[in-house]
Amino acid sequence: MLRFQEPTPEDLDHLLTVAEDHDFSYSDLGSTRAGFVPPGYSHDRCSLVLGPDTCFDAAVSGLKHWAAHKHAGARVFPDDPVSSGATHIIVSRVGPLWVLAPVRLVFVTDRLHHPDSFSFAYGTLPGHPEQGEQCFTVQSKSGGEVEFEVVAFYRPGELFAKAVGRVTTSLQHTLTRRYLEGLRSHVAAT
Repeated sequence: MLRFQEPTPEDLDHLLTVAEDHDFSYSDLGSTRAGFVPPGYSHDRCSLVLGPDTCFDAAVSGLKHWAAHKHAGARVFPDDPVSSGATHIIVSRVGPLWVLAPVRLVFVTDRLHHPDSFSFAYGTLPGHPEQGEQCFTVQSKSGGEVEFEVVAFYRPGELFAKAVGRVTTSLQHTLTRRYLEGLRSHVAAT
C-alpha cells in the first residue's frame, strides 16, 4: 500500500487487523528456508561479514528485534520480537511516498537445533506492493566470522508496482543493501 501521508497509529492498527485476516499473497511459501528461489520471480541473495564470532549474540539479538530494518530507516508495527506466524506492517518512506507493507513471519529457526545460526523469513500479504518472501540469516562461519545474508524472491503485487516494475526491483535491491548495512551498524554500536 502506498500513501502520501504518514500513517497514524490508528491507521496501522486498522491495517494490521485487516492483514491478520488474510492469507499469503503468493504460493511458494517457505521456499527461502531451503534456499530455493521459485521460477517467475526476481530474486536477491546478498551477504556481508558482520565481524568476528564475538559479535554473533549481538547480531542474533539485533535480528530478533528488527535492528536491520530499523537501522535501514524502516519502522515495524507492532515492534514485537520476531515470532513465527506473527503479522507485522513494515513502514518505509520512499521520496514523498509512505510504503505500508503487510507481512507475516513464515518461520523462525530454533537456536536449540541450529546453535550456529538464526534466521527468519516473512512473506507478503495482500496490500503489500510485492508478492514474495524474504529471509534473514545470521550465521557463525567455520572461519571465525559472522555473516549476515538476505535472500528474497519477489514480483510486483499491486497494480502501481506492476506499472513501475523496474523501479520496485531497484527499490528492493536498495532495501536489501540497507538491511545488511543496518544490522552491521547495530552490531558495531553494541
